[in-house]
Amino acid sequence: MFTLDAHSIDKNLPVPVGTQLHGLLSYMLAFGGFAYGERLPSVRKLAADLGIAPMTVVQVYHQLRDSGLIEMRQGSGAYAARPPVIEGSKPSAMALLHEDIARLLQRAAEINLSTMALVSMINAQSAMQLSHRALKIAFICIFPEAGSDYVRQIQPYLAPGDDVTLLTFDEISQPGPALQACRDADLILTFAHREADARRLTQSEQVLGLRLIPSQKTRQELAGLDPRAKVLGVTYLKDYIAIMRPSIREFAPMSARSTSPGPRPRRWPPISPKAMP
Repeated sequence: MFTLDAHSIDKNLPVPVGTQLHGLLSYMLAFGGFAYGERLPSVRKLAADLGIAPMTVVQVYHQLRDSGLIEMRQGSGAYAARPPVIEGSKPSAMALLHEDIARLLQRAAEINLSTMALVSMINAQSAMQLSHRALKIAFICIFPEAGSDYVRQIQPYLAPGDDVTLLTFDEISQPGPALQACRDADLILTFAHREADARRLTQSEQVLGLRLIPSQKTRQELAGLDPRAKVLGVTYLKDYIAIMRPSIREFAPMSARSTSPGPRPRRWPPISPKAMP
């Protein structure tokens, strides 16, 4: 993952520096640049490192806080947020499961059953009970075409019979079949930086945000570029303009590069999951 420095912000671009910084930080929070609970740079330090006004950093931090991506702690600073708990909801299914596991481990210790023996028993029973149960998965994306690429990359990690329904945030933003499909799903997948939005819209705890990295094909194509080439990255979303240059630089040979907003993005190869269970 790239670092934030004076080269991260391009003041010659027709995109406000605040928009560039918001895109960079949301990308890093979503794709593993900051671990859950990790402290972000202070407003003063980040402003000095990037050569921008501290007030711009403050405004971006407030936007990230309002999106649920960071927590602002009085007198301590900004921290990468954990997935939010929906107000008024019961403890999440994952939290309850952790409690069940703790009780199970305690019970096993009381009868002198080793942890490995307990795991073997669970694996055996799981194989008998769940071997034929298919999962209903909803994948929420921004653009259907790009979302289809993500789904194709995820499919090899799923069991035969698992069904993935591709939906967009626009489709689930209002009541209807798409929103109901999410609520009926066993699991909802989306991008890590949109996890808070997915939870808010679906009112579901069964949301998993994926941390992703460029696919092997993407990395190979970037690495194969002529070092003398000039690379132009075009994006629909202004937030991503500042992300493209360091992302390309991470895998491409050293060369002259530029970025520009525009209506016709190049369709890069799909993105692959960084890690799947």
